[in-house]
Amino acid sequence: MQHMYIDECKGSNASFYLLVHIYGEEDEFNKLSTEISAINTAHPELTGSNFNGIHAVKIKDDNISTKGKLVELWLDVLEKFIREDRLHCFITVQSKGLKKECSEKVASCLKDLFDNPDALKMWPELSKVGEQERRDIASCVNQLYFLGSRSDKINASLLVVHPDQIGKILEDIEGNKAETYETANGIKVGFEETIVKLLNTALYAIRNKSHQSSKISVVEFKPVADETSFPVQMCDIMGNYAYHSMLSKMREHRSISDYKHGVLSARFNLGQSLDDLSKNFCLNDKGELLCTNDSYVMCIDMKSYEVEETK
Repeated sequence: MQHMYIDECKGSNASFYLLVHIYGEEDEFNKLSTEISAINTAHPELTGSNFNGIHAVKIKDDNISTKGKLVELWLDVLEKFIREDRLHCFITVQSKGLKKECSEKVASCLKDLFDNPDALKMWPELSKVGEQERRDIASCVNQLYFLGSRSDKINASLLVVHPDQIGKILEDIEGNKAETYETANGIKVGFEETIVKLLNTALYAIRNKSHQSSKISVVEFKPVADETSFPVQMCDIMGNYAYHSMLSKMREHRSISDYKHGVLSARFNLGQSLDDLSKNFCLNDKGELLCTNDSYVMCIDMKSYEVEETK
């Protein structure tokens, strides 16, 4: 069974999104976290006092020599795990238009599910899932949706999903761990099981509508707060540094963007994969990177550096 950590970041003016998936066996993630913890312990001059993890957006010109250097050491570890096939990482860049299209499909499937009287009879706990929880569930389904079209490249079918969620649904899971619901046929399920059922029901419906052959199923749903999870922080770093690599490749030579691009491309050869950005992106007069193709998607396998683009 594979564990998958997910993080998403917005591009300029939300004209595009970067979605990072890192997956592998739980034991490998534990080993990754152990190595990162050892680095932090060995380098107090880089972590500083009251260290509570890395937020990549906070890596700026004035802390490159400390927090920036720490990220470099972390990325050395991740690169090793990916190169040795112990972990796998995909970065997907999708336009705002394509994300909206996918989100509408997800929302439609969930609406059909929640508004179905027969489903409510068999599954009465659906009525207890509020609007905010629905949005959180839709967000997670949308993040998993893109994996469906690449299932031939993902050696995983049963997933324990760890999205970076610190919103309402995480609060609900923490607050309702002891609560159970009884279905119409007398089976008792907990709140986390309810979320898993919702995710898989939505994924199944979307696969049918989109004619995807994906067999990906969620076994457990365990959102984590980023400050407590090194794997989620790694996803955040990869997304942020990939964004700055895109800026650098588009000749927006901010020193921090050139730095982050250099750090990432030295380990993952991103330079080649970003060579054709100008066909689908532009810089506005503020130096912001905007996606100009509403149907654009690019997926990079960080192990093979294989790039798929839809233009």
